[in-house]
Amino acid sequence: PILRGAWETALVVLLAVLAAAQALIGVYFAFIFLRAPRRRPAAPPAEDPATRIAVVIPARNEERVVRRAVASALALDYPPDLVDVYVIADDCRDATAAVAAEAGARVLVRSDPAVRTKAAALGWAFEEKGLLSAGYGAFCILDADNVLDPLFLRHAERRLRDGAAAVQGRVLPSNPSETFVSAFSSLVADLGVRLVFLPLGNRGVSVLHIGTGVLIRAEAYRKLGCHAETLVEDTEFSIRALLAGERIAYCDEAVFLSEQCADLRSFWRQQRRWISGNLALAPLFFRALVRRAVRARDEAALGAAVKLLLPAFCAVGLAQLVLGPIAAALLPKGFAGASATIFAVLASVWLTGLVQAVLIRIVDGRPVLPAWRGLLVFGLQPVFYGLVAVVSMLRPKRTWDPIARGEAADGSAAGPRTAFGREPTAPASGP
Repeated sequence: PILRGAWETALVVLLAVLAAAQALIGVYFAFIFLRAPRRRPAAPPAEDPATRIAVVIPARNEERVVRRAVASALALDYPPDLVDVYVIADDCRDATAAVAAEAGARVLVRSDPAVRTKAAALGWAFEEKGLLSAGYGAFCILDADNVLDPLFLRHAERRLRDGAAAVQGRVLPSNPSETFVSAFSSLVADLGVRLVFLPLGNRGVSVLHIGTGVLIRAEAYRKLGCHAETLVEDTEFSIRALLAGERIAYCDEAVFLSEQCADLRSFWRQQRRWISGNLALAPLFFRALVRRAVRARDEAALGAAVKLLLPAFCAVGLAQLVLGPIAAALLPKGFAGASATIFAVLASVWLTGLVQAVLIRIVDGRPVLPAWRGLLVFGLQPVFYGLVAVVSMLRPKRTWDPIARGEAADGSAAGPRTAFGREPTAPASGP
């Protein structure tokens, strides 16, 4: 017999089950994409915005980039009397507060080393510092490395007035060619927009917001609360909104730049926080999401439940890569067969990732060659995220740590000036 013993047979059966699970998740995302894949003509921005908005930027040790974020918020094409810009300098050990104030923001200084999460910083600003009761109709949450398109609020506010509890904008990586890591991360971000956000947004299905570049109705915060139990306050708020019958709209016209991690250590820490947060959310909301998906035939609830399972699917993918060569070693060719299997598996995984990333660029109408760094390493996605998932399962992350930024100290370095499809109206310190 080719396989000797029951446990060898069990290994093959396990591999088949793991492969079926991976195929199922692939079919799910393909189904979402194929139902509404095209980018529609841009809708006009609101001509008469009426919502008073506070742009809130939580920042910890972000003196290198916060000036640029504040400048872009102050340069928005939106009635100036309806916009205020706040920076939460949260337990900073640098000049974030001074730089933000000099740039024109209203600075809220918080110091609580015992509770170091983005959600805690936002909850403190909304409740203890009174932003939630200050008469704002909505809050735009922005990361310190972001830059808003001048028309961002006009587009997002228009969708907010259509009845959404929140509006998620479209992220554009600002440094896709800086390093192999930023190139990889940029392709991952592009994949999320093309495979999930845009198709769901085209059909009016609620999405899970990503914690930045998002406009949230103040009433939604009052209804659902400002605090979170996990490190992923964005996903947690989105799920609470979904279960309460609220909708989070995706607005492809509301564009913002976001700096991607340029070094592997920062990217690893960032992904560890996100995956650890999703692991913490699963026992809190998974059953409720499945019940809503089944009883109300709610596609958004099903999508949220699937997202909570993604760390498990990442671990499954890594298990496949590890167990495949082990199973091959049990064949008559032994370790020679295992070596060939390792090469074949890695080559097929790399090639699959390469083809996937190239197709996304083509569908998006963007040139392929400028993304060569990301394309070379994108096939390693299953290995990287599998490792992150397994480590996070064993040692979940519990704190919100600052990410190293690659911008110049004065915040002047940035992505291409035409990233928004036109010359922005931001001041010289912007991109």
